[in-house]
Amino acid sequence: MFTTRRLTHPSLTTVFRAGLITTILLSAACGQSEDEKNRAESERAQNAAAVIKQAQTAQANNLSHPYSIEIAQSAKTQASVALGGSVIPQTELTIRAQAPGRVVYIAGEEGYEVRRGETIVDLDDNSLLAQRRAAIAGLQRARAQLNNAYIQLDQNIVSDGVNSRGGMGMPSMFDYFVTKNMGDAMGAGDSDYDRYASISSSRAGVEQAKSGVMEAESHIDQIEAMFRDKQAIAPQDAIILDKMIELGDAVQPGQALLRIGDTTSLQIVVDVPARLMRNLSEGMLLPISLNNTGETVNGEITVIFPAADVKRNTVRMKLALPQDAQATPGMYVTVSVPDSGRDQLVTISIPNEAVVWRGSQASVYIVNNNGKAELRMVRTGSEANGRISILSGLTEGDRIVTTPDTHLRSGMMIQTTTVPIQSRYQPRVDILTQLTV
Repeated sequence: MFTTRRLTHPSLTTVFRAGLITTILLSAACGQSEDEKNRAESERAQNAAAVIKQAQTAQANNLSHPYSIEIAQSAKTQASVALGGSVIPQTELTIRAQAPGRVVYIAGEEGYEVRRGETIVDLDDNSLLAQRRAAIAGLQRARAQLNNAYIQLDQNIVSDGVNSRGGMGMPSMFDYFVTKNMGDAMGAGDSDYDRYASISSSRAGVEQAKSGVMEAESHIDQIEAMFRDKQAIAPQDAIILDKMIELGDAVQPGQALLRIGDTTSLQIVVDVPARLMRNLSEGMLLPISLNNTGETVNGEITVIFPAADVKRNTVRMKLALPQDAQATPGMYVTVSVPDSGRDQLVTISIPNEAVVWRGSQASVYIVNNNGKAELRMVRTGSEANGRISILSGLTEGDRIVTTPDTHLRSGMMIQTTTVPIQSRYQPRVDILTQLTV
């Protein structure tokens, strides 16, 4: 039988209690150390995640990509004069009526595209049909007169004047020969000459009848031409620029019907003061400002008129527009013409892509002393070699953002290098440094 003894020795009891307390304290200490370690690691991970999130948000909103910066510097440019011009098609025609009539067909309204050989205006033909019927009747009458004239001529040639006097058969013949010979002998007349005159008269009648036939045929040809002319045919591919008639209008020959033009090739017409012509020549490029979009393009001088306007002392000039220019016929533009008679201007020149256009207003982003973007309105001048001159709005030494994009806004911080974000749990001190500049 087993029996349970109670430990009553004081030293053993003390040792047991001390060991038990030590075990409990060590266990508590170990548990506390593990919890603190886990909490510290969790805080570090949360801090890292917060920093990374802050950096990602800043980079997405304010630091989308690096921006190139250029220091504004002044330079001398050739003085120029701004002249107003108009956009016109390379080819423009006015379609006019060639025959009288009433308008029964129009191809379309302004802006309608017509093809070469297409009928764009047609007139009614009731009046022409009546004229043609009358002309055909006149031709038949002229042909009948010609036939009769030929018969009269043949009769005068064949009869030899036998039936020129009265009587029948032998008595008539005897009377003719006796009278003819006795008259010739007595000097009362010349029968041969009379016969010649009669034949000549018949031949003249034939010629007159032929002329009548030709006149009638010409009248018919004229009416047939009017039938063709009652239809206005497009001579080339073009667009209707202006319509001066409506359906039902009565028109007369020479009246303007439509104005058409080829808008695929546009040009500028401008009147230049005579004193500026010494600086210009065909083939020269001049900056042209399109007032509808504010865009500036280069136009090539294609034609310089040889004579000047006496009243205004100007010379007309034409410039070809680029194919991709956003222009339409009739638009007003501004052409910059160099003026060697004036001193050179001191202006600031910046890249074309640095200018932000909002309608016709030009602006430029600069970097202020705080490192933030600031939008400045500027007035632009001439353009050449990918750069544009700024007449006002900038000063020398301004830091220009040469690569603005749609994300750039005033007040945003500007960076010059890309800051990588590598790990989710590795906060980067350089990110914070960039964000707090």
